[in-house]
Amino acid sequence: MWKMFRYPIALWSGGEEIDLKRVIKVFYYEIKRILLRKPYVAEIFITEKCNLKCKHCFFFKTNRKYTIEDQDAENWTKNFENLYHEGVRRLCIVGGEPSLNMDVIFQANAVFPYIDICTNGLIKIPESINHRLFISVDGSDDYNYVYRGAKVLHRISENYKNDKRVVLLMTLTKFNINEIESVVDFARINGFRALVFSLYTPLSEKDEFYIDQKTRFELIAKIRDCKKKYPDIIKASDFVLDWYRSQDHTSKCYWRDKVLHYNSKFELIDACSNMDCENCGYFSGANIGPLNIFYKK
Repeated sequence: MWKMFRYPIALWSGGEEIDLKRVIKVFYYEIKRILLRKPYVAEIFITEKCNLKCKHCFFFKTNRKYTIEDQDAENWTKNFENLYHEGVRRLCIVGGEPSLNMDVIFQANAVFPYIDICTNGLIKIPESINHRLFISVDGSDDYNYVYRGAKVLHRISENYKNDKRVVLLMTLTKFNINEIESVVDFARINGFRALVFSLYTPLSEKDEFYIDQKTRFELIAKIRDCKKKYPDIIKASDFVLDWYRSQDHTSKCYWRDKVLHYNSKFELIDACSNMDCENCGYFSGANIGPLNIFYKK
């Protein structure tokens, strides 16, 4: 029976079986959140620096100030401990490029039991940081060179080959709809066991990467076709694909409404900056809710 149910990312054990102990913990945290109205998941921007300049990156498309650099180490530790005391158990670390502020990652690692780190993979995060690493790979190196400013696959391979922490995260646009299989090949060659997707979420219809409804449905159909061919690598549940298909999630987004979002001064900020919630394809929005673990393969 349990083989019918898989969590897209967070609750995997060392193999492909569901980690029942972790499921129980997550449900405990979720029940506690409902009763006490205290979120246990938080996102924090730890740096504005990045060693790439991706054309589709929302961080550089907005003018908001997420971080202040060169903060005192004691300040980070104190604030992380405060978050833990307030009930946060799962921390999503983002940037910029988080690996450019490695000391902060180590400080978070000393406090939180569950951490997700979004990285471009160009700098190796030490194996002692034993948490899920979401590495952005959007296509072949020819595509990466044009849209991300560098050929990155060799560096990612050097840093993380056969690293079981790694999940490849591909942001799909109208420009890389035919790049999925090249990323699947890259995953296989390097021993990465999972590829997941975001659909590009625009700031407005004037955005050059804007996905209209026709293209959105084409992207989802392409994912479904590739999932049938590569079910061992592509982890995109029917729930997630239906979420992407429904498009407008302004009234039912766990990521926006049930997760805390902080800049590096530990000030609360809005989720997803000022991106267009009526055209959402954000990975965390589709995957972060704990009830999403139950979906039929």
